[in-house]
Amino acid sequence: MITYSRLVFGFHQAAFRTAIVRQTVDAAGLLDLELLGIFIRDPELVGAARLAGLREYRLLGNRVEAMDIGSLAESIEAAARRAQELVAAEAAMRKVRSRFEVQTSAVSEAIRTSSKASDIVVLSQPDSPLERSSEPYRQYLQAVSQSKSAVLLLPRRSRPGGGRILVLARTPEDKAIDFARRIAERVHGQATVEDLRYPKHERISAQKPAERDRLVIATREPGNGNLFSRWLDLIGERQAPVLLLPSEPGSD
Repeated sequence: MITYSRLVFGFHQAAFRTAIVRQTVDAAGLLDLELLGIFIRDPELVGAARLAGLREYRLLGNRVEAMDIGSLAESIEAAARRAQELVAAEAAMRKVRSRFEVQTSAVSEAIRTSSKASDIVVLSQPDSPLERSSEPYRQYLQAVSQSKSAVLLLPRRSRPGGGRILVLARTPEDKAIDFARRIAERVHGQATVEDLRYPKHERISAQKPAERDRLVIATREPGNGNLFSRWLDLIGERQAPVLLLPSEPGSD
């Protein structure tokens, strides 16, 4: 089985919300991984801003103005600085090793070049239906779902969990079982196995904090990109991160 070394996240500005960064840092600590944050400058947006005659609508003042390239560039750099400072502060607070990069690239290219087999890529649940339907998020979702990396799905809202590491296993030999047991042993928690075909549905609100899942682990089906919506719905129900391990031949 692959030994993972980094948790790679970012690629979409919504990933740098404080709550999502804290979840990501907590996950890096739980998995004992280095954290790599990647902020993307959208080359299409920068290129569009240089088009002659391009205008933007400003809510403040209710007026249309010519696109200010200098102002746009400053806004992007300011957002990158805020993201880097937030990641560094949260990682330092939890004693998690971290690095941060700013790239000018398409999301799909950044994910392809910045992640490797020993990385886990983070995908956070959209904050709203509008964000889920946005083109940047669709590109982000498609690129992650088409990758062969392990993927950590983060819920929009999480509830503090106890030490339980839950495995949704496809077979008794599912490699997620051994992976979960190793994590549970390291953090002095409990690994629990359920049949993925017949998962239990307990009301999260009725559970005591110690009974809630700290992490859910399963293996990805080969070519399961279209099923990511189902997994995103699952993390919304359980309000816990879901780690999907690759199941392709040669990934062990």
